[in-house]
Amino acid sequence: MEYITEVKERNQLGGMMRSCFLVLVSWLICFSSQSQVKYDFQSSKSFRIKVNGYWINQVPCERLVFEWKTIEKKTTLVTYFSEDDSLTQSIVVKSGLEQSFQMQKVKEAYKWVLSGESPWIPTEEELSALPQLDNVYNGDSHCQDPMSKDQFEQFVQSITSSPISSQKIKTIGFLAPGVCCTVEQCVIVMNLFELEDDKLEVLKLLVSRLYDWDNRSQLKSVFLTERAHFKADQIISQ
Repeated sequence: MEYITEVKERNQLGGMMRSCFLVLVSWLICFSSQSQVKYDFQSSKSFRIKVNGYWINQVPCERLVFEWKTIEKKTTLVTYFSEDDSLTQSIVVKSGLEQSFQMQKVKEAYKWVLSGESPWIPTEEELSALPQLDNVYNGDSHCQDPMSKDQFEQFVQSITSSPISSQKIKTIGFLAPGVCCTVEQCVIVMNLFELEDDKLEVLKLLVSRLYDWDNRSQLKSVFLTERAHFKADQIISQ
């Protein structure tokens, strides 16, 4: 990924205010389900920002404008005011919009607050140049390179080709050694089944093929009974 940063300094109300306008360039492949977003952040305090684990600016500034694309539904935004002062916030991704945010104090805590939005549709050339900023995972993994969206769709299609639950589970068992899945993908596969015992069988087959192992606690969200929760804990802790 290549970053081109244009930093403009100007006087405003007797003080120096630095504005950073970034054009981000990337060669990454575009998927049909991607969202294209343009953000405009403004604060009275100089800041640096990471989006989904990627640095957007290394030079602190009071205004930051950038464009990007993602397959994620939410943005994990970390704002650094200094090495010891940072703010982590989750923002819902809204495709095709330019969104403006102001840093404000809300209930004794600072956060980015949406101050305006307007339609923003990039040209095909602009779209191809947008960087892909999907979540970066740096925790423990049981495998490398989780399935892409297309690969996962094929995986699910192979499972659902049979209407019989036992055959679906056999298909998962056959394919599992060759796949790497995220916790979210594992949850989707478990939810293809109605019975909790079937979901537990799926968990047994896929637990060793999980990429984002640190997120494994989310696997229990598909189970309703205490018995199933207990068994899921046993599977995950093995």
